[in-house]
Amino acid sequence: MMDNNMVICESTAITSITTVTQVGDTLYFPQDKDHKGTSVNPRLNVNGRTCLNIVVEDAALTRAGATTITFSLYEHTSATTPVSSGTELCEFVISAVDLTGGTAYPDGTKICTLPLPIKQCKPYIALGVTCDSAVDAGKITAWLGPAHQEGT
Repeated sequence: MMDNNMVICESTAITSITTVTQVGDTLYFPQDKDHKGTSVNPRLNVNGRTCLNIVVEDAALTRAGATTITFSLYEHTSATTPVSSGTELCEFVISAVDLTGGTAYPDGTKICTLPLPIKQCKPYIALGVTCDSAVDAGKITAWLGPAHQEGT
């Protein structure tokens, strides 16, 4: 469920990425609202533990052979360069996984649920993705909110 969550990207392709690339929207906390238009407290973890949740959605992650994929959440004081010059809040790495045939990370697979640090963050937050060898196909959905339970 996406209730009370802040969506970074929804069913967004992560193909052809080989350098740190921003995927999805930049969230601005002082004015963030959930999907119902309710204001969200600009301090992470005030309304319960906030996590970065990422799942494969609509297209399995595939490529011929193995790759390492790094998902990093960044904070910054500027909306223009949150990933390229921001501070990393958390990171999840899929190391040297063989994505041939799309069976390792099919549609619906949870990639990660990472608790964010308990602190007041800079106002802009964005997701960066890096692959050491580009993914041929695959889409992700990423959001900030309570820990994601697989199958919900």
